Amino acid sequence: ALSNSGLPVEAKLALAPRVLPVEKIVDLMHEAEDCGPLTLTNPPANGWALDDSIVITGQLAEQGARQRLLESVKDVAGDREVLVDAEILNANLCKIEQALPRAASLGFAVNFGFGDRADPNPAGRYFVGENPVIDVVIPADVTDGYLWVFIVDVTGSVFHLLPNLNRPDNSVADLRKGKTGAVPVRVAYGMGEAKGNSKMAFVVDDSVLGKSKIVVLHAAAPVFESLRPISESTSSFAGALTREETGADLVDTFSIDSRVLTTEAK
Repeated sequence: ALSNSGLPVEAKLALAPRVLPVEKIVDLMHEAEDCGPLTLTNPPANGWALDDSIVITGQLAEQGARQRLLESVKDVAGDREVLVDAEILNANLCKIEQALPRAASLGFAVNFGFGDRADPNPAGRYFVGENPVIDVVIPADVTDGYLWVFIVDVTGSVFHLLPNLNRPDNSVADLRKGKTGAVPVRVAYGMGEAKGNSKMAFVVDDSVLGKSKIVVLHAAAPVFESLRPISESTSSFAGALTREETGADLVDTFSIDSRVLTTEAK
């Protein structure tokens, strides 16, 4: 366009409010949540200015959900940069994520290794034929209460690593065995270590390829009325977590930590 003086003038229209309220994006996030809560990274207290970036993290059930959320946020964000940095899981994992209370983390770490060698596996990625070893690390400042550790696999099964019928004691004090500081507790063993003594061990086969999740729950007191079976469906355990069995408010009961384990063909 030309001004009255004949000089070219470029006009840029911002197709969004000068300040975008945080609540507007939070509402869109809640609508999109299909695999547990989504989180905003460092949201500004007074809303985003025109040059700010909007970053959303968390988990979603499938790629389409991430794209739909990205587009809905961009519709109100104008020229602001939008990043939906969400991990894509699967329907079975997300069923448990939706059932879990939105509780805080206590900082339990989940470390991966191999049953046939001492090497760590920081990526948590295993191939067919490999024997995962899993340790849960009790934080130094957690000295009491009880732990529940389970795997939700890609087939829709929940495997209870601790406690279970072969290993019923899940007291933190007993698991520490008098040790102070951060204490690793093995919950999935090497095949040689587990042989003949009822310890949990498994080898990756081509029937369970994809993403599984190890979940660590901590509570001040026992929660479930009885031991869970060694394995059950995600629907069954989701029902237990949503108070069908306990009658308790699990949001106020558990802390939650988790980590994804990925299995692949060679």
